[in-house]
Amino acid sequence: MGFYLEKMLLQDLAAIEVVNGKELPINKGTMLTRVIYKYWYHNGEMQAVRQLLDIRDCRILSATILDQWASFIWIRRKTMSLSGKKIIILAENFYEDLELWYPYYRLKEEGADVKIVGMPGVENYGSKYGYPVKPDLTPQEVEIEKIDALLVPGGYAPDKLRRYPEMLELVRKAFDQGSVIGMICHAGWVPISAGIVRGKKVTSVSAIKDDMVNAGGEWLDQEVVVDGNLISSRTPADLPAYCKAIIAALNE
Repeated sequence: MGFYLEKMLLQDLAAIEVVNGKELPINKGTMLTRVIYKYWYHNGEMQAVRQLLDIRDCRILSATILDQWASFIWIRRKTMSLSGKKIIILAENFYEDLELWYPYYRLKEEGADVKIVGMPGVENYGSKYGYPVKPDLTPQEVEIEKIDALLVPGGYAPDKLRRYPEMLELVRKAFDQGSVIGMICHAGWVPISAGIVRGKKVTSVSAIKDDMVNAGGEWLDQEVVVDGNLISSRTPADLPAYCKAIIAALNE
């Protein structure tokens, strides 16, 4: 493998590329970047990345630079742990800003494909503090069998979301097929109405503790509670633990 990479690198060092209509030689750093990214993309194992160090023998670049590249790829791979995962977040007016946007960007940072789901005919929803979110899909457009996780933010939005049979059906189907279901703060109202809380350990903002218990859940006062594919947290202060639990569940 080391010989193959060395040969490929040496051959490509003589290559050119077109930039703004001009032919320019590809420098060593650019070529090394392309070789490493191509190899990493198709193989994806740290053991394979280490084999890149065989390029040292062709004396093109120093061992130090190659070591740094191997470390970079390992770190990059760790931070893209959800590549290929599909996640949907349900939205309605008066959603809690942090509870939608924090998971949205955190999971995208991990490489997930994250989409916002809203009802048909809605251009955007406003948060509790007026920040808009534009839906990507309607419930009818969601291919639920391809969804790895469904998240419900809190705020006042859950009280509206629970009134839509289409939204509840998404939650029910996602739960039944084993997809991760995330709920935080007041979001517990939606899984309650979907009928998936009974017999589960859950948490929520204390204001709806009685609702969770009356729906058959075992309420715990913890920053995050994981029971099977159901993950719940209490308030925005718990978001780091909440997102960490969702990422861990999606990597199982």
